Amino acid sequence: MAATVMMGAAVAVDCLGRIRKVMYSAVMAAANGILLVVDVMLGSYFAVFQAALTAFWVWHWWRGGDDDGTRRRLRTLRQRFSGVRRTAPSTP
Repeated sequence: MAATVMMGAAVAVDCLGRIRKVMYSAVMAAANGILLVVDVMLGSYFAVFQAALTAFWVWHWWRGGDDDGTRRRLRTLRQRFSGVRRTAPSTP
């Protein structure tokens, strides 16, 4: 129910031109993600459709808009981690 309200509100605000496309995509991805979790918990075959919609909206959010902040922050976070090669100790 809450996800449907989120989607309806996002569509209404988008029609009025009061929300950016990136935010619209993020809201739709979150709402479809909630519906996906519910469908998986219920064991519904509709979960496959919800998974496709969630993937589409996440992709649209990731690729859309002029704001590159999310990708930049993730790249910065990724640079903090460095791989450490761990090998088994050699035994004589």
